[in-house]
Amino acid sequence: MISYLNIENIRSMFSDMSKLTYRIMILLVALLIVGCSEKDEGGNGPLIQLMSGNNLISSDTIISPGQLMQFEVSAIKGNYNITNFVIHVNGESSEVYYDTGMNVVTFNWNGTFAKSFNDNEVWEFIVRDRYSRSDMVSILIQNDSLVGPGPINTYTEILLGAQSNNNFGTCFSLSDQLVYFIDEAYNHQEIIDMIYYFGEDNETIASPGANIEDGIFPEDYSPDNWLYRNITRYIKTNLSLEEFNLIQNDSLLLVSYAEGEGKRKAKELEAN
Repeated sequence: MISYLNIENIRSMFSDMSKLTYRIMILLVALLIVGCSEKDEGGNGPLIQLMSGNNLISSDTIISPGQLMQFEVSAIKGNYNITNFVIHVNGESSEVYYDTGMNVVTFNWNGTFAKSFNDNEVWEFIVRDRYSRSDMVSILIQNDSLVGPGPINTYTEILLGAQSNNNFGTCFSLSDQLVYFIDEAYNHQEIIDMIYYFGEDNETIASPGANIEDGIFPEDYSPDNWLYRNITRYIKTNLSLEEFNLIQNDSLLLVSYAEGEGKRKAKELEAN
């Protein structure tokens, strides 16, 4: 009987010690979390502005559908680093045209978009810090009703090779219509728009700003390490090859495209 009581007392003692140890561990973890968390001290949020200059849109504008619109943004942090940059476009519906995270003191960005058929669009350029303090600049972009559909840029006889092809380059520039091997493209980053390769999604045409999987290109030349990473977006239409080739102007293409639905990769490509 005495042995039984002693064993029970020992068990009870270890149980109490276990509970105490557990409570101490929970307290230490809580203190670590509180100690490592940055406290919101208030203060100023980030500042953003649209830059003006040749071919840049920085104020309310009237422009015809299909015309390219170039924007340049500059932002600087307030009390805390900039963590988010977003472009909202409010027209017939509200769409997110661009959304990216970061953790920077200053931020400079430039991008080009094609004007849609929406008659009136309010473009909002927004930066935020980690505590959701934000700054925004917005402009109104309207359609020029006096201008009709525009022409289509056509590219013919463009041959691209995947990453292991020694005869044809893997990168294409829309501006100079030239094909580059990946090491050549590294020295022309600012004009590269398309990259063809074979990867986890089989035949793929991406843009330098897409998440191209590791091991596709040599690390020294991989687009992930480029200073300029252009983003080209792709949407698969419901048009057949024959219907596509019969298009006479850009109106049908613009109607078929929605910026917010565009992808940075065209995956699982097949002939035609």
